[in-house]
Amino acid sequence: MINILLFVHILVGILLIISILLQKTSSDSIANLAGGQHGLMSPKGVASFLTKTTTILATVFMVNAIILGNLSTTKPKNIFDEKVKTEKAKIPIAE
Repeated sequence: MINILLFVHILVGILLIISILLQKTSSDSIANLAGGQHGLMSPKGVASFLTKTTTILATVFMVNAIILGNLSTTKPKNIFDEKVKTEKAKIPIAE
């Protein structure tokens, strides 16, 4: 379970980095690669899509981080510790 969530966390982190780097900084954007104003998507549409994508990925990243944190702090059940506790309970204490 933790391994799957860790893989998802790494994948979402990489996608989040990519979506942030693709966003418009000045006059550069991914829309200019498609032909500017007359391309498949307008610059405004690309910016809106990238903003929504970044927001969703950031939310998934934070929720996944909280879940991974909670799962990693819970103590796994150790059979050996349980057996030691029961054996100690059986030993009579001499006074």
